[in-house]
Amino acid sequence: MARILILGSRSAERQGLVLFMELVGHECIEADSLQDALDLLAKDSIDLVLADAELSGMVGEQIVRPLKNAAPGVTVMTLAEEASPAGMDDVITSPLTSVQNLSPQYPPVRKGEAFLLLLPEQDSLKMLPDLPQTPGLLNKLGLLHQSQQKFKAAEQLYQRALELSETAAPHQGRETASILMNLAGLYHQQQRYAEAVRLYQRSLQFAEKAYGPNHPKVARRLRRLAEIYRIQGNEKDAAPIHERLKQMG
Repeated sequence: MARILILGSRSAERQGLVLFMELVGHECIEADSLQDALDLLAKDSIDLVLADAELSGMVGEQIVRPLKNAAPGVTVMTLAEEASPAGMDDVITSPLTSVQNLSPQYPPVRKGEAFLLLLPEQDSLKMLPDLPQTPGLLNKLGLLHQSQQKFKAAEQLYQRALELSETAAPHQGRETASILMNLAGLYHQQQRYAEAVRLYQRSLQFAEKAYGPNHPKVARRLRRLAEIYRIQGNEKDAAPIHERLKQMG
């Protein structure tokens, strides 16, 4: 199928991503750092780069720009913990971090242009027990499946990731917040609003505890809750959220 360069620090998540992509049928090459990836792109033919969205403190265009400069024809997708605020309808990257800060020279990879093809949904579900059971990996694979509208597989991946994260040590609250946010976003996308609200509220609680009450990730969760309340015509619950967002600036 494709030759994929997987860029990120050595971890169980990276190993699991390599395993999954190879089981799907792709050939994978690994790089620990941006410089390693640039060296590989200079001497090898790569179809797709899957990069950790937070690579050594870099985000968004800081990752995309040098990769595209080194190989203009390569498709670059970044993987983060949470779906982009721009939503999953247009952007297949999972997500392209700080998508609003990318220059037009590096537009997001859209569904119609996506190179990555995953297995049929039922085959993906059969693979689930064989994957490394780490919340981070399963969460990111859930995002990839959701971006391609493989909703049943995405839901099962998120649910398994959530189960694992909730049994981990208390310091994993940020990871739990992200998984809850993504699963809520999946239900939101499917118009399963009651389930989405419940999970957004739980994610908000974890995010407030992990990041503080005025963090942008807290604001993101508040906006998604307000959006559902607006859709449902529930101005009573939406009003205090809008007021809080105003105070947060």
